[in-house]
Formats: sequence, C-alpha cells, structure tokens
Amino acid sequence: MISLSRFTLLSALWLISVYNFPFWTTVVSARNSEQISDIAFLLSAFSILVLTFNSLLALLTFRHTAKPIVISLLLLSAAATSFMWRFGIVIDKSVIQSVFETDWNEVSDLLSMRFLIGFALLGVVPATLISRLHVRLQPWSKELRIKFVTVVAGTLVSALLIWTFSAEYSSLLRNHRDLRFMLTPTNVINSLFGYLKQQGTPKPAKVASNAYRTADNPTNGKPSVLVLVIGETARAADFSLKDHERDTNPRLKKENIAYFPRVSACGTSTAISLPCMFSDLGEANYNPNKAQGRDNLLDTLTSSGIEVNWLDNNSGCKGICGRAVFEHLASRNIKGLCEGGECFDEILLPGLRERLAILKKDSVLVLHMKGSHGPAYYRRYPQQFESFTPTCKSVDLSRCPRGTIHNAYDNTIIYTDFIISEIIKALKTNEDSLNGALLYISDHGESLGENGLYLHGMPKLFAPREQVEIPMLAWFSKGFTKQKNLDLSCVKDNRKRAYSHDNLFHSVLGLFNVRTSFYTTSLDIFTMCRRGSFEQK
Repeated sequence: MISLSRFTLLSALWLISVYNFPFWTTVVSARNSEQISDIAFLLSAFSILVLTFNSLLALLTFRHTAKPIVISLLLLSAAATSFMWRFGIVIDKSVIQSVFETDWNEVSDLLSMRFLIGFALLGVVPATLISRLHVRLQPWSKELRIKFVTVVAGTLVSALLIWTFSAEYSSLLRNHRDLRFMLTPTNVINSLFGYLKQQGTPKPAKVASNAYRTADNPTNGKPSVLVLVIGETARAADFSLKDHERDTNPRLKKENIAYFPRVSACGTSTAISLPCMFSDLGEANYNPNKAQGRDNLLDTLTSSGIEVNWLDNNSGCKGICGRAVFEHLASRNIKGLCEGGECFDEILLPGLRERLAILKKDSVLVLHMKGSHGPAYYRRYPQQFESFTPTCKSVDLSRCPRGTIHNAYDNTIIYTDFIISEIIKALKTNEDSLNGALLYISDHGESLGENGLYLHGMPKLFAPREQVEIPMLAWFSKGFTKQKNLDLSCVKDNRKRAYSHDNLFHSVLGLFNVRTSFYTTSLDIFTMCRRGSFEQK
C-alpha cells in the first residue's frame, strides 16, 4: 500500500529517469564538463523536471484517475523512447502526423522484436505492477491540502533553482532548442494536441477558380503529357548525377536529362512535404490546416481542363488528389511484384503504359513511389538490383554496421534509377501519339547514421542536410519542347540554381500555360527558357 502523494512522486521520478535517456544525453553533452558547477546544474535540471511532473500528476490524479493516467503515460513513454533510442529521432507534430497518416506496411517495418521486447520491459511490465498496486487515498479535504502543498512547494523550489542557474539554462535552451522535442512524454502530448488542433475545418481558398490556359504551339494535335514522379525518401547525396562516388544512376546518365543539384524539401516527412509541394503557399507560409481547405496544384490543373491521374505505390496522396483519378496499384497484386499487400515500384509501370496508350487530351500523371522508404531498405528492390553488398537485412538499423545500411539504401537508388528510365522509355515509345515529359522530385531525404541519426522526421529547424537536400530531374521529348517553346539547353544552364518544393506548383502550371493570379513567375523554373510561349505577368 502506498499513499497517492508518494505514488505520484515515484511516478514522476520513473518518467524522468527511465524514459529520457536521449534528453539527458543531449544535456550532458551540451555541458561537456566535469566541474562541480556543471554537476550541480544537472542535478537542478533533474530536480526541476521531477518537481514539475510531480505537480502535474498531483493535479491530475484522483481516486479513479491515478492509476489509469500513470499507466497511459508509462505506455506512451515506453513506445516513444524505444523509437527515439533506435533511430535517433525526436518527436514533433510532423512525426505524430506521419503516425496517423501512414499505412500498416510502413508501421510494421518499425515494429521489430527488439522494439517489442523494449516496450514490454519499459511499458507493459511496470504498467502491470502499477495495476496491482493498492494506492491509499486520504479524505478529500486532506488530499486537497497535500496537493496544494505539493504544487506550491514544487513551484517555489523550481523557481529558486531556475534563478540560481539562470545563465546556464538560458545558454542551454538557446543553443539546443530541440530539447523540447526530446522530453518524454511531454513531446508526444504537445505534438498530439498540435496535430489534433490543426484538424479543424479550414476556410477554403479557391486558388483554381480563376485558372485558364493560353495556347501552345500547334503540333499535329498531339496531347502534352507530364509524368510527375514523386520519390520517397531519396536524398541528393546518394545520386551519382550529383556527386555520389558510387554509380547509382547508370541508366539516367545516358539520358538527355537536366539534373538539379541544389534542391531542398519543404519538410522532412511525407505527411508535411507532399501536401506542401503541391500547394501554392510555399514553405514559409505553409500550414496543414490552411492547405487542407485550399485548392492545390492538381485542383488547378483539373479546373483548367487538364486530365490528372494519380497512381500510388505508397501510403496515399494525403488528401491532395480529390479531383484526380486515383488508383492504389497494390490492389493489382501482380505476381512477382507484390507480396503481403506491398509492391515493388515496377507496379507503377503497367498502369502508366495503359494510360499513355489511351490518352487523348493534355494530362498530368502523378506516380507516387515507395522509393527508399526505411528502415527496411532491403525490401524496396528486387534481388537483381542488389549491386552493393553486404546489406543490412534488419529493420533495427542500430544493430547493423553503417556500411551495410548504406549499401541497402544505395541499392534502392539504383532501383529508382531503373524505374525512372523505364518511364522515359514508355514516353519515347508513345512519341507518335503524345508529347511527353518527366519531372522527378523526392519528398524528403534520409539520415543513414550520420551523427547517430536514422530515418527522417527531424524538425526542419534542426534537421541535418541529409534529410533536407533532395534530388530533382527533368526530361523532355523533342515534341514537348517544341510544343512549349522550351529551350532545353537553357534549362540545363540554369539547373545549378537553388530550388525547392516551392517551385513545383508554379513550374508545372507554367509548362501547361495555366494562368491564375496565384501563379508566380519568379518561382517557375522554366519561365526564362520558354521563348515567349507564355504571356507572363
């Protein structure tokens, strides 16, 4: 038997001590000293957090809520800590959004046996013990007095400690703003509330309402077709089209393409980057709630008379393809390409070829790849594309040598190179009936163990370049360049300029001569290379 006040204090000690190893590691590293003053500072930080958590638990825990609340916090913290330990990630709103909007196949890749054992030891076992614990309750009046003293005393002691070490706290929080995303479970709770808050009904903005098209050059009535390929978790550093030492683009280097080596992502997760890149808002003004009620690139294309198809081999279009023809190609379950509801990206090719063969009007075909999504990189490509060995064959990346992780990841890039080259081949095959073009851009990058980080999803403010710098490339048929008055040599001359996801909305509209008050000429990558075919304003 234990009193409620002692129960909350021990729970606060457990939460701060057991589930916050990444947090304390960062704090200790930031001090980087063994002086007595630094030890005193660390003890003060530990005391402040325990007192704060104890005060919050004192306010929340009563006769029927004490054990359910603490058990819920333990299980939540155990899950969060296991992921943070394994992948070196921090938890913010975008991570929570990814959890809600991903599919089961992606989630299952993360649920390794090591994670389940860790979750059982850190969460299930203590939760079971607490469920059997008898908490002694005082009369209401006495319990309220105890809670009052707990909160007041905790606040006063914490304030005194903060005042004593004010300079140290000011320096630590100014230079390590990511600490708030490491403190468990407040990082999960704050991010969850932030995600739920943005789910409110937004005020719609009719971006597409005034969209219309100007005329192309006449080219024997052939429709213009842009295949817009959305890569998944491809980072620029591993494309040999840029400067990767390995030849990860053996096929594309033989094509007449323009590769853009300086491109950055809007976010570091699909849940953020995908809707952001299709929005006119741009990264600086992007807000998920605002974007949900706003016409996007696909809406604007459709409103101007362009046919839009979305072929998916990922976790959906995150709500941005409402007006497009949508097909999730895993439902085809083609033997040799699909297993367990998950398919290699080659599944995109039959659907693409079918549509190219019947298109009669200007179209945009969006192909959403599975790409290089981790941690199971070795599952993203057929065996014949395993050029670099040995490879990490585990979803627990922390247990694999970094070289094997990088080998598996680079094999996914070689496979992506193959898929893009096959798309170009399909467009060439149909040159008699259409004027084709391809634009490839990844949603975000990936960490492969650099600085102890794995996967992606770091807050953009603190994200390493590996998660932000992405590949982008373009290929145009002769018919397309002629129809659009597009100077390919000009495009190549300008390819080394700095671009980002902000350019996608305006560049695609420009290629199809779509005019709208939301179009910005300066953000159109190709505007200076379209010799007068598009009246700019």
